[in-house]
Amino acid sequence: MGVVSGLGPIYDLADGSLRAMRATSGDYSAVEQFLCVDLRRLRATDFQDHFENAETPLDYRLLLKRHEQIVGHVLLRFRDVRWGQSRIATCRFGPLDLLPEYRNSVATNAMLQAIERTARERRTVLIRADLADVSQGEPLSHWPTHWLTTAGLGRFESHPQAILAELEIRTENGSTLKRREYVQSRRETHIRPFRQIDLPALMKIYRSYEAAGFGFLHRTEDQWQALARGTPKTHILVAVDHRRNRRIKQRGGQIVAYAVIRDNNIVEMIGMASHALATEHLLARLCADAVERNVPTIQLPAWIPGGGFHEVCAAAARSVKAANPSLKQPEIVCVPSEKLLVRRLGPELLRRWQAIGGGKDAELGWGSGDRACRLILSEKGAKLQAGSDAADRLICSHQVWVRLLIGELSASVAFATDLLEASTPAARHLAEVLFPQLPVWHSAWDHSIDI
Repeated sequence: MGVVSGLGPIYDLADGSLRAMRATSGDYSAVEQFLCVDLRRLRATDFQDHFENAETPLDYRLLLKRHEQIVGHVLLRFRDVRWGQSRIATCRFGPLDLLPEYRNSVATNAMLQAIERTARERRTVLIRADLADVSQGEPLSHWPTHWLTTAGLGRFESHPQAILAELEIRTENGSTLKRREYVQSRRETHIRPFRQIDLPALMKIYRSYEAAGFGFLHRTEDQWQALARGTPKTHILVAVDHRRNRRIKQRGGQIVAYAVIRDNNIVEMIGMASHALATEHLLARLCADAVERNVPTIQLPAWIPGGGFHEVCAAAARSVKAANPSLKQPEIVCVPSEKLLVRRLGPELLRRWQAIGGGKDAELGWGSGDRACRLILSEKGAKLQAGSDAADRLICSHQVWVRLLIGELSASVAFATDLLEASTPAARHLAEVLFPQLPVWHSAWDHSIDI
Protein backbone atom coordinates (compact mmCIF):
# COMPACT_ATOMS: atom_id res chain seq x y z
CA MET A 1 0.00 0.00 0.00
CA GLY A 2 2.84 2.33 0.76
CA VAL A 3 6.21 2.91 -0.82
CA VAL A 4 9.49 4.12 0.61
CA SER A 5 11.49 6.59 -1.42
CA GLY A 6 14.31 9.09 -0.94
CA LEU A 7 14.35 12.45 0.79
CA GLY A 8 11.18 13.58 -0.92
CA PRO A 9 7.89 11.91 -0.02
CA ILE A 10 8.73 9.00 2.27
CA TYR A 11 5.29 7.40 2.23
CA ASP A 12 2.39 7.66 -0.19
CA LEU A 13 -1.14 6.35 -0.26
CA ALA A 14 -2.28 4.62 -3.39
CA ASP A 15 -3.69 7.91 -4.68
CA GLY A 16 -0.54 9.82 -3.70
CA SER A 17 -2.47 12.22 -1.49
CA LEU A 18 -0.75 11.40 1.82
CA ARG A 19 2.94 12.22 2.00
CA ALA A 20 5.48 12.30 4.85
CA MET A 21 8.39 14.70 4.53
CA ARG A 22 10.83 16.79 6.50
CA ALA A 23 9.76 20.25 7.50
CA THR A 24 11.59 23.22 6.02
CA SER A 25 11.88 26.84 7.07
CA GLY A 26 8.96 27.59 4.77
CA ASP A 27 6.70 25.39 6.89
CA TYR A 28 7.13 27.48 10.06
CA SER A 29 3.79 29.26 9.90
CA ALA A 30 1.93 26.12 8.84
CA VAL A 31 3.40 24.10 11.73
CA GLU A 32 2.50 26.87 14.17
CA GLN A 33 -1.04 26.92 12.81
CA PHE A 34 -1.29 23.13 13.08
CA LEU A 35 0.00 22.82 16.68
CA CYS A 36 -1.43 26.00 18.18
CA VAL A 37 -4.74 26.39 16.35
CA ASP A 38 -5.79 23.08 14.78
CA LEU A 39 -4.73 20.83 17.68
CA ARG A 40 -4.54 23.51 20.38
CA ARG A 41 -1.67 21.62 21.98
CA LEU A 42 0.57 24.64 22.46
CA ARG A 43 0.34 28.33 23.02
CA ALA A 44 1.83 30.45 20.25
CA THR A 45 4.27 32.04 22.69
CA ASP A 46 5.60 28.60 23.75
CA PHE A 47 6.07 27.59 20.13
CA GLN A 48 7.92 30.79 19.30
CA ASP A 49 10.12 30.56 22.41
CA HIS A 50 11.17 27.06 21.43
CA PHE A 51 12.52 28.22 18.08
CA GLU A 52 14.20 31.27 19.55
CA ASN A 53 15.98 29.08 22.14
CA ALA A 54 16.60 26.05 19.91
CA GLU A 55 19.63 24.36 21.45
CA THR A 56 20.75 22.18 18.55
CA PRO A 57 20.48 22.07 14.76
CA LEU A 58 19.82 18.32 15.00
CA ASP A 59 16.13 18.76 15.73
CA TYR A 60 13.95 17.34 12.99
CA ARG A 61 10.27 17.78 12.32
CA LEU A 62 8.46 15.35 10.07
CA LEU A 63 5.19 16.44 8.54
CA LEU A 64 2.37 14.32 7.17
CA LYS A 65 0.60 16.23 4.43
CA ARG A 66 -2.45 15.64 2.31
CA HIS A 67 -2.97 17.99 -0.61
CA GLU A 68 -0.44 20.42 0.97
CA GLN A 69 -2.38 20.49 4.25
CA ILE A 70 -0.55 19.33 7.37
CA VAL A 71 -2.46 16.46 8.99
CA GLY A 72 0.36 15.03 11.11
CA HIS A 73 3.54 16.18 12.84
CA VAL A 74 6.30 14.67 14.96
CA LEU A 75 9.50 16.09 16.44
CA LEU A 76 12.67 13.93 16.32
CA ARG A 77 15.67 14.50 18.53
CA PHE A 78 18.96 12.77 17.72
CA ARG A 79 21.42 12.31 20.55
CA ASP A 80 24.48 10.21 21.33
CA VAL A 81 24.23 8.08 24.46
CA ARG A 82 27.13 6.74 26.49
CA TRP A 83 26.96 2.97 26.99
CA GLY A 84 30.01 1.97 29.01
CA GLN A 85 32.92 1.81 26.60
CA SER A 86 30.59 2.42 23.66
CA ARG A 87 28.65 5.40 22.38
CA ILE A 88 25.45 4.80 20.43
CA ALA A 89 23.34 7.13 18.30
CA THR A 90 19.71 7.31 19.40
CA CYS A 91 16.56 9.07 18.30
CA ARG A 92 13.73 10.08 20.62
CA PHE A 93 10.51 11.39 19.17
CA GLY A 94 7.70 13.27 20.81
CA PRO A 95 3.94 12.88 20.46
CA LEU A 96 2.50 11.74 17.15
CA ASP A 97 0.36 14.78 16.43
CA LEU A 98 -2.44 13.76 14.10
CA LEU A 99 -5.76 15.36 13.32
CA PRO A 100 -8.59 13.31 14.87
CA GLU A 101 -9.80 11.99 11.52
CA TYR A 102 -6.28 10.71 10.71
CA ARG A 103 -5.67 8.77 13.92
CA ASN A 104 -5.71 5.38 12.21
CA SER A 105 -3.30 2.63 11.25
CA VAL A 106 -2.55 4.08 7.80
CA ALA A 107 -1.46 7.50 9.04
CA THR A 108 0.35 6.04 12.06
CA ASN A 109 2.36 3.62 9.93
CA ALA A 110 3.16 6.42 7.51
CA MET A 111 4.68 8.42 10.37
CA LEU A 112 6.56 5.40 11.74
CA GLN A 113 8.05 4.55 8.34
CA ALA A 114 9.17 8.16 7.96
CA ILE A 115 10.78 8.08 11.41
CA GLU A 116 12.61 4.82 10.66
CA ARG A 117 13.78 6.08 7.28
CA THR A 118 15.19 9.27 8.76
CA ALA A 119 16.85 7.34 11.60
CA ARG A 120 18.54 4.93 9.18
CA GLU A 121 19.92 7.81 7.15
CA ARG A 122 21.64 9.09 10.31
CA ARG A 123 22.93 5.59 11.24
CA THR A 124 20.82 5.62 14.39
CA VAL A 125 20.71 2.31 16.25
CA LEU A 126 17.86 2.93 18.69
CA ILE A 127 14.56 4.81 18.42
CA ARG A 128 12.57 5.61 21.57
CA ALA A 129 9.40 7.41 22.60
CA ASP A 130 7.16 7.58 25.64
CA LEU A 131 4.30 5.14 25.14
CA ALA A 132 1.75 7.60 26.53
CA ASP A 133 2.79 10.21 23.94
CA VAL A 134 2.49 7.99 20.89
CA SER A 135 -0.46 5.79 21.77
CA GLN A 136 -2.85 8.69 22.51
CA GLY A 137 -5.15 6.20 24.20
CA GLU A 138 -5.40 4.05 21.05
CA PRO A 139 -4.46 0.32 20.95
CA LEU A 140 -1.06 -0.56 19.52
CA SER A 141 -2.27 -3.64 17.65
CA HIS A 142 -1.79 -1.91 14.29
CA TRP A 143 1.84 -1.02 15.01
CA PRO A 144 4.58 -2.96 13.17
CA THR A 145 5.69 -6.07 15.08
CA HIS A 146 9.34 -4.98 15.31
CA TRP A 147 8.31 -2.12 17.61
CA LEU A 148 8.20 -3.27 21.22
CA THR A 149 7.29 -1.82 24.59
CA THR A 150 9.81 -1.60 27.43
CA ALA A 151 9.69 -0.59 31.09
CA GLY A 152 11.21 2.79 30.27
CA LEU A 153 11.90 5.50 32.81
CA GLY A 154 11.75 4.39 36.44
CA ARG A 155 10.84 6.88 39.16
CA PHE A 156 9.72 6.96 42.76
CA GLU A 157 6.77 8.87 44.14
CA SER A 158 6.58 9.63 47.84
CA HIS A 159 5.47 12.07 50.48
CA PRO A 160 8.32 14.54 51.16
CA GLN A 161 7.81 14.00 54.92
CA ALA A 162 8.46 10.27 54.43
CA ILE A 163 11.76 10.92 52.65
CA LEU A 164 12.89 13.27 55.42
CA ALA A 165 12.00 10.61 58.00
CA GLU A 166 13.97 7.92 56.16
CA LEU A 167 17.01 10.20 55.86
CA GLU A 168 16.85 10.90 59.59
CA ILE A 169 16.62 7.18 60.39
CA ARG A 170 19.67 6.49 58.22
CA THR A 171 21.65 9.16 60.05
CA GLU A 172 20.63 7.90 63.50
CA ASN A 173 21.59 4.33 62.60
CA GLY A 174 25.10 5.42 61.67
CA SER A 175 28.11 5.37 63.95
CA THR A 176 29.02 8.25 66.24
CA LEU A 177 31.77 9.29 63.83
CA LYS A 178 29.32 9.24 60.92
CA ARG A 179 26.80 11.37 62.81
CA ARG A 180 29.50 13.86 63.75
CA GLU A 181 30.62 14.10 60.12
CA TYR A 182 27.00 14.56 59.05
CA VAL A 183 26.49 17.50 61.44
CA GLN A 184 29.72 19.17 60.33
CA SER A 185 28.88 18.64 56.66
CA ARG A 186 25.41 20.13 57.08
CA ARG A 187 26.89 23.18 58.79
CA GLU A 188 29.37 23.80 55.97
CA THR A 189 27.16 22.94 52.97
CA HIS A 190 25.21 25.82 51.49
CA ILE A 191 22.17 25.25 49.26
CA ARG A 192 21.37 28.10 46.88
CA PRO A 193 19.75 28.77 43.50
CA PHE A 194 21.74 28.15 40.35
CA ARG A 195 23.56 31.05 38.68
CA GLN A 196 24.75 31.04 35.10
CA ILE A 197 28.35 31.21 36.26
CA ASP A 198 27.83 27.79 37.91
CA LEU A 199 27.28 26.00 34.59
CA PRO A 200 30.88 24.71 34.14
CA ALA A 201 30.70 23.07 37.58
CA LEU A 202 27.46 21.28 36.67
CA MET A 203 28.96 20.11 33.40
CA LYS A 204 31.99 18.73 35.23
CA ILE A 205 29.86 16.74 37.69
CA TYR A 206 27.73 15.30 34.89
CA ARG A 207 30.69 14.36 32.71
CA SER A 208 32.41 12.54 35.57
CA TYR A 209 29.59 9.98 35.37
CA GLU A 210 29.04 10.17 31.62
CA ALA A 211 32.58 8.99 30.89
CA ALA A 212 31.84 5.35 31.74
CA GLY A 213 28.14 5.32 32.61
CA PHE A 214 25.13 3.80 30.92
CA GLY A 215 22.35 5.89 29.43
CA PHE A 216 23.96 9.32 29.88
CA LEU A 217 23.09 11.60 26.99
CA HIS A 218 26.03 13.44 25.49
CA ARG A 219 25.43 17.16 26.00
CA THR A 220 27.28 19.82 24.08
CA GLU A 221 27.92 23.20 25.63
CA ASP A 222 25.08 24.70 23.56
CA GLN A 223 22.71 22.03 24.83
CA TRP A 224 23.78 22.75 28.40
CA GLN A 225 23.11 26.45 27.82
CA ALA A 226 19.62 25.69 26.53
CA LEU A 227 18.84 23.42 29.48
CA ALA A 228 20.12 26.02 31.94
CA ARG A 229 17.85 28.66 30.41
CA GLY A 230 15.01 26.24 31.06
CA THR A 231 11.37 27.19 31.31
CA PRO A 232 9.40 29.22 33.87
CA LYS A 233 8.42 25.97 35.62
CA THR A 234 12.01 24.73 35.91
CA HIS A 235 14.57 25.82 38.47
CA ILE A 236 17.94 24.49 39.66
CA LEU A 237 19.47 24.30 43.12
CA VAL A 238 23.14 23.64 43.84
CA ALA A 239 24.96 22.38 46.92
CA VAL A 240 28.17 24.28 47.71
CA ASP A 241 30.83 22.77 49.99
CA HIS A 242 32.65 25.43 52.06
CA ARG A 243 34.82 23.10 54.15
CA ARG A 244 38.31 24.51 54.42
CA ASN A 245 40.07 21.16 54.79
CA ARG A 246 39.06 20.15 51.24
CA ARG A 247 41.72 22.38 49.64
CA ILE A 248 39.00 24.04 47.61
CA LYS A 249 40.35 26.34 44.94
CA GLN A 250 37.01 27.70 43.72
CA ARG A 251 36.10 31.08 45.09
CA GLY A 252 33.04 30.88 47.27
CA GLY A 253 33.27 27.13 47.73
CA GLN A 254 32.94 24.13 45.46
CA ILE A 255 29.70 23.06 43.81
CA VAL A 256 29.42 19.34 44.55
CA ALA A 257 25.79 18.52 43.67
CA TYR A 258 22.82 19.92 41.79
CA ALA A 259 19.12 19.19 41.35
CA VAL A 260 16.68 20.20 38.63
CA ILE A 261 13.07 20.68 39.70
CA ARG A 262 10.11 20.98 37.36
CA ASP A 263 6.49 21.11 38.46
CA ASN A 264 7.49 20.12 42.02
CA ASN A 265 9.25 16.98 40.71
CA ILE A 266 12.98 16.27 40.67
CA VAL A 267 13.81 15.52 37.03
CA GLU A 268 17.58 15.26 37.52
CA MET A 269 19.84 15.10 40.57
CA ILE A 270 23.55 14.29 40.61
CA GLY A 271 26.27 14.68 43.21
CA MET A 272 29.99 14.02 43.30
CA ALA A 273 30.77 10.55 44.64
CA SER A 274 33.16 12.03 47.21
CA HIS A 275 30.45 14.34 48.59
CA ALA A 276 27.51 12.01 49.22
CA LEU A 277 26.52 13.92 52.36
CA ALA A 278 26.16 17.15 50.42
CA THR A 279 23.84 15.39 47.99
CA GLU A 280 21.83 14.15 50.97
CA HIS A 281 21.54 17.70 52.34
CA LEU A 282 20.32 18.85 48.94
CA LEU A 283 17.63 16.16 48.85
CA ALA A 284 16.56 17.05 52.40
CA ARG A 285 16.30 20.72 51.43
CA LEU A 286 14.11 19.91 48.43
CA CYS A 287 11.79 17.81 50.59
CA ALA A 288 11.64 20.49 53.30
CA ASP A 289 10.71 23.09 50.69
CA ALA A 290 7.98 20.79 49.37
CA VAL A 291 6.57 20.36 52.89
CA GLU A 292 6.56 24.13 53.39
CA ARG A 293 4.61 24.61 50.14
CA ASN A 294 2.14 21.85 51.11
CA VAL A 295 3.11 19.68 48.15
CA PRO A 296 1.49 16.28 48.86
CA THR A 297 3.89 14.07 46.87
CA ILE A 298 7.02 14.47 44.81
CA GLN A 299 8.62 12.33 42.13
CA LEU A 300 12.34 11.67 41.92
CA PRO A 301 14.67 9.45 39.87
CA ALA A 302 15.01 5.82 40.92
CA TRP A 303 18.79 6.25 40.84
CA ILE A 304 20.62 9.37 42.01
CA PRO A 305 24.33 9.20 41.08
CA GLY A 306 26.61 10.03 43.97
CA GLY A 307 23.88 9.65 46.57
CA GLY A 308 23.06 6.02 47.21
CA PHE A 309 19.46 6.86 48.05
CA HIS A 310 17.73 3.96 46.30
CA GLU A 311 16.84 2.16 49.53
CA VAL A 312 15.80 5.42 51.21
CA CYS A 313 13.52 6.41 48.34
CA ALA A 314 12.09 2.90 47.99
CA ALA A 315 11.22 2.80 51.69
CA ALA A 316 9.70 6.27 51.60
CA ALA A 317 7.72 5.44 48.46
CA ARG A 318 5.88 2.69 50.32
CA SER A 319 4.12 5.41 52.29
CA VAL A 320 2.18 6.34 49.16
CA LYS A 321 -1.06 4.38 49.07
CA ALA A 322 -0.57 2.86 45.66
CA ALA A 323 -0.18 -0.64 44.34
CA ASN A 324 3.23 0.17 42.89
CA PRO A 325 5.08 3.14 44.41
CA SER A 326 7.90 2.67 41.90
CA LEU A 327 6.50 4.47 38.85
CA LYS A 328 7.21 3.21 35.37
CA GLN A 329 6.76 5.28 32.26
CA PRO A 330 6.68 2.64 29.49
CA GLU A 331 8.42 3.37 26.22
CA ILE A 332 8.01 2.20 22.65
CA VAL A 333 11.32 1.10 21.11
CA CYS A 334 12.60 0.16 17.67
CA VAL A 335 16.02 -1.10 16.56
CA PRO A 336 16.36 -0.27 12.84
CA SER A 337 19.38 -2.57 12.40
CA GLU A 338 20.45 -5.18 14.94
CA LYS A 339 23.73 -5.69 13.09
CA LEU A 340 24.62 -2.00 13.40
CA LEU A 341 23.58 -2.00 17.07
CA VAL A 342 25.90 -4.92 17.87
CA ARG A 343 28.81 -3.25 16.04
CA ARG A 344 28.30 -0.07 18.06
CA LEU A 345 28.09 -2.05 21.31
CA GLY A 346 31.24 -3.98 20.39
CA PRO A 347 33.73 -2.16 22.68
CA GLU A 348 31.50 -2.61 25.74
CA LEU A 349 30.61 -6.24 24.99
CA LEU A 350 34.29 -7.03 24.47
CA ARG A 351 35.19 -5.32 27.76
CA ARG A 352 32.70 -7.48 29.68
CA TRP A 353 34.05 -10.65 28.06
CA GLN A 354 37.68 -9.77 28.75
CA ALA A 355 36.91 -8.67 32.33
CA ILE A 356 36.32 -12.31 33.32
CA GLY A 357 39.45 -13.50 31.56
CA GLY A 358 37.67 -14.70 28.44
CA GLY A 359 39.67 -15.78 25.43
CA LYS A 360 40.19 -13.88 22.23
CA ASP A 361 37.01 -15.13 20.60
CA ALA A 362 33.50 -16.05 21.73
CA GLU A 363 30.32 -17.00 19.93
CA LEU A 364 26.71 -17.03 21.07
CA GLY A 365 23.80 -18.05 18.88
CA TRP A 366 20.16 -17.07 19.04
CA GLY A 367 16.92 -18.13 17.40
CA SER A 368 16.04 -20.76 14.87
CA GLY A 369 15.13 -20.98 11.21
CA ASP A 370 15.32 -17.85 9.07
CA ARG A 371 15.69 -15.54 12.09
CA ALA A 372 18.69 -17.33 13.59
CA CYS A 373 21.92 -15.37 14.09
CA ARG A 374 25.28 -15.58 15.83
CA LEU A 375 26.88 -12.94 18.05
CA ILE A 376 30.64 -13.15 17.46
CA LEU A 377 33.21 -11.45 19.70
CA SER A 378 36.82 -10.99 18.62
CA GLU A 379 39.70 -8.61 19.19
CA LYS A 380 38.22 -6.38 16.48
CA GLY A 381 34.89 -6.00 18.29
CA ALA A 382 31.48 -7.62 17.90
CA LYS A 383 29.35 -8.53 14.92
CA LEU A 384 26.09 -10.29 14.17
CA GLN A 385 25.96 -12.92 11.43
CA ALA A 386 23.08 -14.93 10.05
CA GLY A 387 23.12 -18.66 10.79
CA SER A 388 22.15 -21.14 13.49
CA ASP A 389 25.15 -23.48 13.61
CA ALA A 390 26.40 -22.16 16.98
CA ALA A 391 26.59 -24.91 19.62
CA ASP A 392 26.04 -22.39 22.41
CA ARG A 393 22.81 -20.55 21.72
CA LEU A 394 19.93 -18.81 23.45
CA ILE A 395 16.27 -19.69 23.03
CA CYS A 396 13.83 -16.81 23.44
CA SER A 397 11.46 -14.56 21.54
CA HIS A 398 12.76 -11.82 19.28
CA GLN A 399 11.52 -9.14 21.68
CA VAL A 400 13.45 -10.67 24.58
CA TRP A 401 16.57 -10.84 22.41
CA VAL A 402 16.30 -7.14 21.54
CA ARG A 403 15.68 -6.22 25.20
CA LEU A 404 18.87 -8.08 26.15
CA LEU A 405 20.87 -6.20 23.52
CA ILE A 406 19.67 -2.74 24.56
CA GLY A 407 20.20 -3.42 28.28
CA GLU A 408 16.51 -3.20 29.17
CA LEU A 409 16.56 -6.79 30.50
CA SER A 410 19.35 -8.74 32.18
CA ALA A 411 20.05 -12.39 31.36
CA SER A 412 19.81 -13.42 35.03
CA VAL A 413 16.30 -11.96 35.32
CA ALA A 414 15.28 -13.46 31.97
CA PHE A 415 16.44 -16.93 33.07
CA ALA A 416 14.69 -16.58 36.44
CA THR A 417 11.38 -15.59 34.83
CA ASP A 418 11.54 -18.31 32.13
CA LEU A 419 11.82 -15.76 29.34
CA LEU A 420 15.16 -17.19 28.27
CA GLU A 421 16.69 -20.65 27.91
CA ALA A 422 20.21 -21.76 27.05
CA SER A 423 21.24 -24.79 25.03
CA THR A 424 24.35 -25.38 27.16
CA PRO A 425 25.77 -24.22 30.52
CA ALA A 426 28.42 -22.33 28.55
CA ALA A 427 25.72 -20.40 26.69
CA ARG A 428 24.04 -19.48 29.98
CA HIS A 429 27.33 -18.28 31.47
CA LEU A 430 28.19 -16.20 28.39
CA ALA A 431 24.73 -14.63 28.34
CA GLU A 432 25.00 -13.62 32.02
CA VAL A 433 28.40 -12.05 31.33
CA LEU A 434 27.33 -10.13 28.21
CA PHE A 435 23.90 -9.03 29.45
CA PRO A 436 24.21 -8.11 33.17
CA GLN A 437 21.99 -5.90 35.28
CA LEU A 438 23.05 -2.35 34.40
CA PRO A 439 22.72 0.90 36.39
CA VAL A 440 21.08 2.71 33.48
CA TRP A 441 20.72 6.45 33.96
CA HIS A 442 17.44 8.03 32.90
CA SER A 443 16.98 11.78 33.05
CA ALA A 444 13.76 13.58 32.26
CA TRP A 445 15.50 16.96 32.07
CA ASP A 446 16.52 16.64 28.42
CA HIS A 447 12.97 15.68 27.45
CA SER A 448 11.12 18.25 29.51
CA ILE A 449 11.37 21.01 26.91
CA ASP A 450 10.29 19.01 23.84
CA ILE A 451 7.23 20.35 22.04
